[in-house]
Order: sequence, then C-alpha cells, then structure tokens
Amino acid sequence: MEKIKGICVESNLRKISDVSAVSMYRFDRYGRSCTMSLFYSEDEIKVDWVRKRVRLTDQTVQLEDNLILVIFEETKIAGGIKASEKLLVIISEEIDADIFCGVVECKKKNEGTLVINKLVNLINYAITNGHRNEVIDSSYLDGVY
Repeated sequence: MEKIKGICVESNLRKISDVSAVSMYRFDRYGRSCTMSLFYSEDEIKVDWVRKRVRLTDQTVQLEDNLILVIFEETKIAGGIKASEKLLVIISEEIDADIFCGVVECKKKNEGTLVINKLVNLINYAITNGHRNEVIDSSYLDGVY
C-alpha cells in the first residue's frame, strides 16, 4: 500500500489548520487541551458514521472520501486514544479495508502546525510499518520530534 494519497495537498493541510484554529486558540489562551485523530483508509469512510458517535463538542471533518479528522475538545491523549479505538471498531464494521489511525495531543502553546505534521507523519508511519486497524500515538515518533 502506498503512503497517503492527497493528505499533503495544500488544501487539506489548510483545512486541518482552519478547523483546528479554534481548538488551538482555546489551548493557547486557556490551557484547555485537545486531542486530534486522523483516520485513513483506501475505501470511503462516511463522516456520518463517525459524527454520530462523538460528543457534540467534538469536531469531525471529512478531508477526502477516505480521510477524516476528529478533534476531541478538552481531552488528553489517553481519552483521545480510547475514543479513537472505539471509532476504529465502528468504522471497521462499516468498510472492508484496512484503516490507519494516528492520535496527537496538543501539549504546548503555538504548536498547531507541529500537531498537523505529527498526524500526517503518524499515518505514513502506520502505513509503512503495517499498523493497520490499530491506533498509534505520537510516542511512535519520539525520535523524530
């Protein structure tokens, strides 16, 4: 399987940045953390499957037919991983393809671009190293960041 097709397209990166701007502002101003998850599959992932299963305060954005971003507001990494694992099960019941998921917590002020890069790198790492149908977090990239 090739690495993510289309994720590095400038419009997707801009979309992630725009959607996460409010969450990043809340973190920078008030210290309210958030965790972001990126789900990728070769098959279409319907955003409605995901949106129905997250809290109303969380954001779900379909970047491409096979690429979904979920922002878990006011959630630390452990809660984001747990929520992403539940979503992974739901998505895998709906489609018959491998799903890759990366999870990153916003931990420092003014790190929006770094969080986005970590998400993209996590998905590429998952694909390259065969971490299909499991959630991986930024600890997999500790040597990089």
